Amino acid sequence: YAGSAAAEIMTERGFEVTFLESDIIIGDVNLDGKVSISDAVLMQKYLTSTEVLSEIQKISADIDENTRVNIFDLMCLKNTFCTKQ
Repeated sequence: YAGSAAAEIMTERGFEVTFLESDIIIGDVNLDGKVSISDAVLMQKYLTSTEVLSEIQKISADIDENTRVNIFDLMCLKNTFCTKQ
């Protein structure tokens, strides 16, 4: 995907990289087609090394799109569930 370490390495080594369109929903970590609290739970498990994510799941979990899945992504995801009354 665009901005990934793999794409950068391939480009640096002279390969032509083509990015494909995808139907990834940012925040849909469990890939069930919607963003819900279960996505936050799965991300927490990943961050505590009790769950493994596929590359597609990592792309979806990278909420701030900095190519790393970390606590900041989890905070952003959890923030989507907070609403002001």
